[in-house]
Amino acid sequence: MATLIEDKKSNPWKSLSSSDNLTSLPELNKKTLLRAMKDRFLQDHIYTDVGDILVAINPFSQLPFYGNDWLDAFNREDLSDFVPHIYKVGARAYNSMIQGKKDQVCVISGESGAGKTESSKLIMKQVILQIG
Repeated sequence: MATLIEDKKSNPWKSLSSSDNLTSLPELNKKTLLRAMKDRFLQDHIYTDVGDILVAINPFSQLPFYGNDWLDAFNREDLSDFVPHIYKVGARAYNSMIQGKKDQVCVISGESGAGKTESSKLIMKQVILQIG
């Protein structure tokens, strides 16, 4: 039987933690939200879900989870057990558009230098792969 560490190494996009979605916290307020975000950021987990909202913190550095293996991993319909990721946003929007036959919108907001342009590019990269 594989351990959680072995599972995480072979499938790093799979979620093994309930802290991936902050709505699972026993108490959600400004203090607990900021603390959880800081703890995740210090572990290079720059993406966090808060319900259906993806919160991203720009690390201002290259991280290893944007390669083709990650892109391919998110190219599927069921993403419920996947880690929060910008590719998941693109895949969910595309899947909802195809299944529901309705337009979808992704709102990307933040201050100057927050990574909005890069996030937009990554979402489009995922959608283009799914159109394929």
